[in-house]
Amino acid sequence: MRSADQGGEDTAVAEATAPVTGVSQIATCPHTVHVRDSKLSPRGPHVSVPAHVWAAFLSYAAGEA
Repeated sequence: MRSADQGGEDTAVAEATAPVTGVSQIATCPHTVHVRDSKLSPRGPHVSVPAHVWAAFLSYAAGEA
């Protein structure tokens, strides 16, 4: 999955308190967010969720929900 193929933007998300061993890539499209492990093949497994579900997850992860 490449966001250029989907018309979206890539955002690398990571918080490190120890050595970083991997990075997740997030590609946003108008109504869907695609997430994958950047260490794997671009054709490897990924998760796609509706944008409103991703926004709710981010609020929850930030302790705002």
